[in-house]
Amino acid sequence: MVDEATVELFTAFRFARSLESLSRLTGIRRDKVKKLLYGDTAKWRLRWSISFHKIGLKVIGVFTEKVPAEPPPFVLKIFPLEGLSKLYLVVGLASNNFLEGFLNTLKPLYIVKGLEFSFWVPDKLLVKAGYGFKPQDYPGIMDLMELPEEEPFLRVPDKVDWAILTHKMNSPFKRFKTAYEDARKEDPSLKPISPQALTLHIQRHILPLWTGNYGYPYFPDPERPIEVFYLEGWRSHVASRLAARIPGTHFVIIDNNRAIIVGQYTGPRKAALLATIGGVKASVPLSELVCPPGKEETYMWRFWRFASNKKYVLPSEKPTRIEDTII
Repeated sequence: MVDEATVELFTAFRFARSLESLSRLTGIRRDKVKKLLYGDTAKWRLRWSISFHKIGLKVIGVFTEKVPAEPPPFVLKIFPLEGLSKLYLVVGLASNNFLEGFLNTLKPLYIVKGLEFSFWVPDKLLVKAGYGFKPQDYPGIMDLMELPEEEPFLRVPDKVDWAILTHKMNSPFKRFKTAYEDARKEDPSLKPISPQALTLHIQRHILPLWTGNYGYPYFPDPERPIEVFYLEGWRSHVASRLAARIPGTHFVIIDNNRAIIVGQYTGPRKAALLATIGGVKASVPLSELVCPPGKEETYMWRFWRFASNKKYVLPSEKPTRIEDTII
């Protein structure tokens, strides 16, 4: 359940560097904080989020009627969808030099190239959003009106940077050193690194990419399927930015005049979401789509094998099928 206490916890979590710092920020004992995030009853997917644009990648959402037997490089999630149409939502990362090939493989019906990408953003103004919600009453609605813009590209991470990022992005409080050593256990070709060199990589290359910690509630529950909304229209970015603040949202992908919202909602929050979409006059061409419980496919790649000589390459290897990934 997402209540005001949960919103306060995840607001502090946003820029906490460790369990200890989160405990200090919230005044909650470290062991209780750990239990809230990782305990047996916890259902949070936690993310150490970065700006993908700064490293030459976009989050891409593609609706298609068929998916390949093997997921194309950088595909992170595949949602088989039921509704008025039977489709797949494929979510992945793509660099500019491989975007065309990525899309050709999937033969998309609809494409959303993420100028913006966001996980659930804790917002105490919307924790009680429900029946009767009117988006125009949200005090910060005007701040959401600007069109999405792409952040500037900085550099393609090298193998050390990518090895750390791969093991850090779905484990926000994992130590950077541990993240690199975990990657080396998977791939002994990664060379040992001195503490000084590791610090240099962290300070110069990795921390400038960080946009904060995020989490979203995930329920492996047949009574609460994952719901997917594809939006079109000149205010679809406003609806999606507001949706990102409604508890239940997993993530949103925002392009100019189109967007994707993915989440799991209770009745009142579903009503608030639909009121938001209708209130800003965004259209929903595919109507509502749901992913049957247990059918979502999730993948992880050894991203450091895609980086060579400051550009992205395509190695011939398969991803690992896992329960949780970086999105």
